[in-house]
Amino acid sequence: MDFLQNINHLWLIAGAVLVIFEFFIAPGVGFLFAGLGAITVGALLQAGLINEQIWQWIIFLAATLVWLLVLYKPLARFKMSKDHKPFSDMVGRKAILVNSLLPGETGQVKWSGTLMNARLDPSVKESIAGGAEVVITHVEGNVVLVK
Repeated sequence: MDFLQNINHLWLIAGAVLVIFEFFIAPGVGFLFAGLGAITVGALLQAGLINEQIWQWIIFLAATLVWLLVLYKPLARFKMSKDHKPFSDMVGRKAILVNSLLPGETGQVKWSGTLMNARLDPSVKESIAGGAEVVITHVEGNVVLVK
């Protein structure tokens, strides 16, 4: 029985380490689901419902998949909550206009070393010459609006 208790503790510790790894070292990789799978196996061992090693691994893989299926979409929704605006770190930043830009046309800006498609903000009524410094006001898909 002492051997089973040690295995139980190993599964629980491994699960905790994987969950901590997900939150602090490699977020978004999926260690959370494997950690929850390991904790599930540890709990089943503690309850005495399983004891053979092959079943521990089968249940670990199955539990990891179940946790993934159950939690993936809610966690994705939580991560992209309505308060979080995608690419909000770009808004308000300065970029350099690569070519002249007329209202209603698409051009390019260089921001953070990357060329991006750009259009003038609807509030801008005149063209802006290439090489000018502009401010990103909004992001629409793969196009930034500038003024």
